[in-house]
Amino acid sequence: MPILRSVQVEKVDKATGEHIKSNKFEFNLYEDEACTKLIKTVGANEFEGTALFEDLRFGTFYIKER
Repeated sequence: MPILRSVQVEKVDKATGEHIKSNKFEFNLYEDEACTKLIKTVGANEFEGTALFEDLRFGTFYIKER
């Protein structure tokens, strides 16, 4: 049975440290360091300023804001 995990990304304002609460951002999850092999895209939770990747198999991934 595979090990599944979730990864939460928090979008934070550099100056204030506050979460940026907007639905206008997305993050992409890639399987390679060059970020060419897209696995999935996740949109923002506009109330929390986060994005959640769920049910990921245990391993190494790369996340980049879109």
